[in-house]
Amino acid sequence: MNLISLILSLLLLSSAIANDEFTIKPEIDMQLRYEYKDKEYSTLGQMLYHAEDDVYDEYILGGELGLKASYLNYDFVAKIHGLAKIKNSDQNMQENEHEIASQENFVGYGYMGDLHIGGHYNGFKASIGRQTYSSRLVGANEEVTVNSYEGIYLEYEKDKFKIDTFYFNKIASSPLAYVVNKNHSYGVLGYGMGYNVGKYTKLSEHILGVRGVGKYTKGAINTKLRYGTQDTNIKIENLYVDNFFNTLSLRAKYNLELGGFDVNTKVGMVTQNEVGANNFEENIDATLYQGMLKLSYSDFFISYKLSSTDTNTDAAYSGTIISPFSATLAWIYGPKTAHAFIADTFSQQLSIMNVFYIDKLPLRVIASHILYEIGEDNGLPLLRNMPTPATDTRETYIDAKAYFSKRLSLSAQYSFATNITPIVGERKNIKLYLEYAY
Repeated sequence: MNLISLILSLLLLSSAIANDEFTIKPEIDMQLRYEYKDKEYSTLGQMLYHAEDDVYDEYILGGELGLKASYLNYDFVAKIHGLAKIKNSDQNMQENEHEIASQENFVGYGYMGDLHIGGHYNGFKASIGRQTYSSRLVGANEEVTVNSYEGIYLEYEKDKFKIDTFYFNKIASSPLAYVVNKNHSYGVLGYGMGYNVGKYTKLSEHILGVRGVGKYTKGAINTKLRYGTQDTNIKIENLYVDNFFNTLSLRAKYNLELGGFDVNTKVGMVTQNEVGANNFEENIDATLYQGMLKLSYSDFFISYKLSSTDTNTDAAYSGTIISPFSATLAWIYGPKTAHAFIADTFSQQLSIMNVFYIDKLPLRVIASHILYEIGEDNGLPLLRNMPTPATDTRETYIDAKAYFSKRLSLSAQYSFATNITPIVGERKNIKLYLEYAY
């Protein structure tokens, strides 16, 4: 059965058996993506790869496809996550061999990414099994497919108070783990080693890769507490990974109306410390401070974000934040950069967004510029026994998304980054993708 036939079958099945007590409906989120990449190597990069640049493009079809069955207050969800590479032009594979969507011998993968049962009653929710979870410290990391976790989720919400907790012991990561880990070379551990795209692995292996052999953890537990309204609230989030580290995130958000404008402010901090057995060369001890000011009017907004990381030369990587499960722990990150995690770094981002209407169809356009000022005490090795020098990484990007309907959209993105690593001097990236969600 081909993809179109499967989608039509799910739609017909859902309409045929739907009733007041029992419903079944398709769960579809598919993307057809084209991406063009152009890397220009620095002098060091040219020495290592014997090339001035690396230019290639690719087509990818992927996403999630399955169904959701509901009876009274209970739900059952089963979805396949996967992707297939449609085309890949000739390219220099030396640097890109770790990017799953760029491997010459790669044709695709598919696995049961969602397989969970849950229920809800009087403010309580619960689910168990393979599922997606979205938060600052444990994220979905959507990039064609998403992070999927095996675990148990519990939630309670009443009035202005909400608490949820999620225990998980296995993860199948999205391709973002490959992409960002390579572009975010300073991060060393970054968002996970990325080798387990399309398959579930233990957390110790996801965090440390092949170096994690023999390391053990009972799992991780992430807890979020929020008090307040959607616009003005305080949020506390804690991620505890047994035998590895404990991460605490504090955030305060305040919104007010001023002369027809909405003024939104956020301040936050993230602290991270090692717990249990020592799985790193030095103890983990890191702190990240961040803030945001956003001014909105109708369909327009302008925002300014900043963040700063402390330096601790006695800590692992001088205090770099280790984030193996989320790309959004730091508020500043671009399509190809995420250096706000690095120790001794001051980061800034200026963004402007507006929504235009073409025959009543919305077109959202975002323009953004990011600057990461990375100091000499970043503590991250360029090569063995060689410190990474101070550098200023910059990225400018434009992102446009047109909505043809509630379910069908077309996105286009252009980004240009400089000094991403001491090896990559410049990088240009063009991305086009058509998405259908049901």
